[in-house]
Order: sequence, then structure tokens, then C-alpha cells
Amino acid sequence: MLLFNKILLQSGVIMHNNCVETVKFSSAAIDNPLHFHHGAEILFVEKGEIKVKVRDNTFYAGEGTLVFLNNLEEHQIEAVSYPYERYYIILEDTAAFKNLAEPELLLYLRKNCSQNNRIVLLGKHRENIKIIFEKILDEFNNPTVLSDELINMLVRMIFIDIYRIKKDEVPSALTGRMSSVVDIQNYIDENFRQPLKIGDIAAMFYMDKYYLSHIFKSATGYTVKEFLTLTRLNHARKLLLETNMKINEICFDSGFSDVNSFIGYFKREYKYTPAAYRKAAKQEKGKDDK
Repeated sequence: MLLFNKILLQSGVIMHNNCVETVKFSSAAIDNPLHFHHGAEILFVEKGEIKVKVRDNTFYAGEGTLVFLNNLEEHQIEAVSYPYERYYIILEDTAAFKNLAEPELLLYLRKNCSQNNRIVLLGKHRENIKIIFEKILDEFNNPTVLSDELINMLVRMIFIDIYRIKKDEVPSALTGRMSSVVDIQNYIDENFRQPLKIGDIAAMFYMDKYYLSHIFKSATGYTVKEFLTLTRLNHARKLLLETNMKINEICFDSGFSDVNSFIGYFKREYKYTPAAYRKAAKQEKGKDDK
């Protein structure tokens, strides 16, 4: 499911249109507190400049750039140059990625939503991206026959433009292997609860495990084990936020076989133990509800 948002902030007035938003500032302000979304976010800076904080990292993005933020990734955005305007799209479900047919495009997007290489300089594509975003907003605010289908097509056009801009960053020697890497990622996504080992995955795809490790790391920036662990942690984090399951239940449902190891992995990735993370999230939600 795709979520589109447009927020207008002028003179302290906030106007919400549920699903489609633009953010505008005419003077200094912090856009939003530290937060996360249940979906990957693609943000387009149309005017001004923003400072983006993601966990312990901070970077800046100016006019004519796109920024990738991953599913459930805590971040904060602050406008530092004015006037300032941005659009953003949230992909609520990772299935949205899987619906992209081209393996190269899918792999590029997944990689850039997972690493520090988050910024795309649009250059000559900037005006085209802006037109597409504006068309999405128009379809959302003035829905008619097949508007949902058209919006999905327009989002796909954004993805294709992004890939065309960045395709030279994908080593040509890998392009013929990317379909296999994407299939492996999807297999892990669907089977992370199982006690997966790289030898078993390699056998499933009729590959030597060392060869699989090489092409996977080259294409994604992660080892297979790292990707599997992050997939499990992402699932665990979602359960902590959305259910009342006990920590040990979440541990085993996420594919970990040992609670202490699970807590250790979680704390290294998110700086909190699972219990402390859930408590902090509830406290933050309580503040928002007041």
C-alpha cells in the first residue's frame, strides 16, 4: 500500500489531507521530532535545504534532491534554508518493492534504503520528478475513475527516473546476476523465521556458497548473514510496536533461537534493549496523544 502526504505549515497552521502532503516553511523551524514510519520513505526537496538525522548520522540535502529513508528507521528533519518545500512518499509495505519487475531497479532501491548512500541528485530530471509529484497530488485531491491505478503508475515512473540517474553506480558485471540476488533477498524475507544458513540458501539456488556470498555482498553491501539479521530485527521491532507479545515470543517469532543473542543484536542495532525500546515508544506515543 502506498501512502502519500502533503502538509502545509504557514504561520503555525497545519493542514492535513490524510494521504497526500507537501511541507512548506517561510522561517526557521524544526519540521518534526524524531520519528519513524511503517514503510520506506522517498523525500523530494523542491526548495531550500534540510538537515536529516538518522540514528547517529546527520547529513544535508538541498534543492533538487531525493532522499531515501528505510522502513521503521528513526529520523528527524529540520529545515535550514528558506523558503523550504518538500514532497514525500511512504511505501507502507515492502511488498511495494517486490512489485517492481526489473531486478536492477528493485535491488538499487533496496540497497539505497538500507545504507548511507541515501541522496540522489536529480539534475535534468528535477522538473520531471516535480511534475510527477504534482500529478500524484492532483489525482489524490481530485479522485476520479482509476485514480489509484494512475497514482501507482506515477510512483513507478519516479522509481524508473531514479534508476536511470543512478544506474551507472551498479557495476555492469553484476547486472546479469541481480535477478538471483533479488530472488535471494525475497527468499530471506519470506523465510527468515526458519533457521537459515548460507549453505542451505546456496543449495536452494544451485550456487556455490562462496560465489553466492560474493555476488550478494557486491550487489547489496551486506553479507547474507547481516541481511538476514537485519530482516529479523526489523520484524521484531514491528512486533514490539504493534503487539503485546512477550520478548521471548518476539525473539522466536523473528527467527532468533536464543533470547540473549536476540537482545544483544537488537541493542547493537537500535541502542536499546527490546523492552526499553517498547517502553520508550509507548511514552512517545503518550506524548503525541495528549
